[in-house]
Amino acid sequence: MVSFAHSAPPALWLTGPSRSGKTQRLVTEFQTWLAQQTPGLSPPTALVFAANDDNRWQLADRLAQATGGRYPILSKTPLGFISDEVKLFFPLLFQPLNLKAQFPLRLRPETEQELATQLWQAALTAAELQGVMQYRFVRETLDLLQLAVRVASRLRTSRRYWTWAWSAAIGAMRRS
Repeated sequence: MVSFAHSAPPALWLTGPSRSGKTQRLVTEFQTWLAQQTPGLSPPTALVFAANDDNRWQLADRLAQATGGRYPILSKTPLGFISDEVKLFFPLLFQPLNLKAQFPLRLRPETEQELATQLWQAALTAAELQGVMQYRFVRETLDLLQLAVRVASRLRTSRRYWTWAWSAAIGAMRRS
């Protein structure tokens, strides 16, 4: 059995319009929770999520100010948190495959565009895109793929949809 010296703070989900006091309420709840902790023990790091990078910095600053900087706070956006976790556990994906672990790369948009164009070149040539710039078609396809990933489409459903979407897009280009 595992026991912790600190009790976990209650889960708290705050909603409301801008400037409605959500951040202040969170800071107040955090201070209340800290006051209930056993003095003298080193506190665990608090993980807090914010909607975007600007809010992340503001929230971290407010919490640090409220605690006098005595409490370690890790502020992340959900996408930043997931990205860090992927980097952390990425080598474990390679173990069952007996492959040398390589870390995922973050591609700049222009590099992503170039690699996708090279990968899809045969299909792009065969599609005979008339009146549509190849560069624009690849960029929009990549953007749509990223949107599909962000809405957490299942791979099988996504593959079926993108096969259909690719065929439909090529058909529409040929007709115009």
